[in-house]
Amino acid sequence: MNLAELIREPVECVPDRVALVIGAEQVTYGEIGRDVERCAAHLHARGVGPGDSVALLDDCSPLLLATILGAARIGAAAVPIHVELQVEELRSVMEIAGCGAVGIAGARHAGKLAAALGAPVLGVAEILQTEPEAPPPPVCGDLSLPCVRLLTSGTTGLPKPVPIRHDTFAPRMAGFAEHFDPDAPQGRSLLCVPGVHIGGLGGLLVGLANGGLLVIMQRFRSVDWLAAVEAHRISNAFLVPTMLRRILDDPAFDGTDLGSLRTVSYGAAAAPVELVE
Repeated sequence: MNLAELIREPVECVPDRVALVIGAEQVTYGEIGRDVERCAAHLHARGVGPGDSVALLDDCSPLLLATILGAARIGAAAVPIHVELQVEELRSVMEIAGCGAVGIAGARHAGKLAAALGAPVLGVAEILQTEPEAPPPPVCGDLSLPCVRLLTSGTTGLPKPVPIRHDTFAPRMAGFAEHFDPDAPQGRSLLCVPGVHIGGLGGLLVGLANGGLLVIMQRFRSVDWLAAVEAHRISNAFLVPTMLRRILDDPAFDGTDLGSLRTVSYGAAAAPVELVE
C-alpha cells in the first residue's frame, strides 16, 4: 500500500475519535485525514510530484504528520529534518537529499528553513488551514518510490538521507500494528522521541494505524513523562535506555500510578540487563 493509506481505516471508521494530544491541543482522526488531503493538494498545486523531495522542519506535530503522509500520497517524499540543525547544516542536508524549492516548517522554525532554502516556506496557515483550489490527484500507486527520506543521526559528520520505499515501510508499519477494530478499547501511547527519527515516526504511524490515542511530548523530562502516564492512563510507551534510567531514578517515580502501563519498548541503544530488569 501507499504509506498514506496506512491510517485509512480509522480515518473512515472513527473520524470523531481523538487521535493526537499535544499539550492542550486535540486532533481527531477525521481532522488528520482532512489535513493529509489538503497537504497533498497544496503540494501538487505547487508542482510537487512523484520522486520529488520536500524539506520539512518541525517538532512532532499535525503539520509534520500531514506533510509526511500528504507528500507520500502523491508519490513525493518528505525529508523531516531535526530542528536543532543550523542554517548552513540545513542547506547542506537539503542539497544532499535533493530537496526542491518547496519547504514546509512550523511557526518556530520557518525563519531558519526560509534562510536555508532562500525562499519563503509554507506553514500551518497555507497547508492545513487554507482550502486548496483543486483536489489532490489519485493516490500514487508506484510503491517502488521513496515515501520518506529519513536522516541518519550525523555522528560521523552531516546527517545522510536514507530513502525508504512504500513497499518496504508501509508493510513493516502495518505488521507492527494490530488489526484495527473500531469496537476494541482504544490503546493509549506516549511518544517522547522526535518524529524525525525512525523510532518516533514508526511509533506515531503504528499507533495511528491501530486507531489509538497518542500523547505527544515535544521535550522529554522524566517528571513530565511520569505525570503524563498517570494523567492520560497510558498503556504503551517507547523510550531510549537513557530516558528509562532517568524515569526510574526520578524522585516522583515511587508516588506515580503506573498501573495503566502494559508495554514499554526501547531502542536506539543497548540497555544493560540490570536496567531492563
